[in-house]
Amino acid sequence: WDRRNWTIVERNLTSVTYYHLDRADEGFPGYVEAHVTHTVENGGVFRTSILAQATEKTPIMLTQHIYWNLDAFQGSDNILNHTLHVDGSRVVAVDGDAIPTGALIDVTDTVFDFRTKQKIGSRWNDTVGLCGGGQTR
Repeated sequence: WDRRNWTIVERNLTSVTYYHLDRADEGFPGYVEAHVTHTVENGGVFRTSILAQATEKTPIMLTQHIYWNLDAFQGSDNILNHTLHVDGSRVVAVDGDAIPTGALIDVTDTVFDFRTKQKIGSRWNDTVGLCGGGQTR
């Protein structure tokens, strides 16, 4: 769906909502209606809400792949001192080829736990081999 046209159905000063209807043109059963809302809240908190509904039983796994330029306007080639907060208690497990297995991993006491705001580099070296870590750019 990354190459599909999404329609803006609502927008205001702090959010935008997009809509897409998949008419089973990729061979999966049923139609799928999807809505995605991006919101920027007070303090610069960015939130994404995704809702998809299908007319028939069909696999749906919506995500987003946003690539941030975290050192923009900072005059730095290193983003490891930036702070990050991710309000998520689980991540999707992947196999040796980084293909999602469907299993969910609890982030408690792992390098993926950013439920408390902390520096990106706080456990950076511990991510080598887990998610392509070890490089800052």
